Amino acid sequence: MNLAPGATPIWSAVLQVAPLSETSRLYVSAGIGGISGRDPAGDRLSGWVQAVAAVRTPIHELTPFVQVGKPLLGDAKAELLIGIAHPLAPYLLHLP
Repeated sequence: MNLAPGATPIWSAVLQVAPLSETSRLYVSAGIGGISGRDPAGDRLSGWVQAVAAVRTPIHELTPFVQVGKPLLGDAKAELLIGIAHPLAPYLLHLP
């Protein structure tokens, strides 16, 4: 059996700076941290930088976002994530 090396699951930890107020409809942040599973030489932690931009909508708290991240390895390519976030907001749930 030949198994390819790599972390399973891939995990990351990022320290982010968000310059706008948390109540703003526009959200942007930039961060630096580490990510596993991005080194072809084996499982180890690699540096990681990322930026996030999101727009909070008044429709059911849906938030479309774009995240761009790049491992800090020699020739690693940037990664793009486009999605829609929706918080479960348990603090808004009121049980009798």
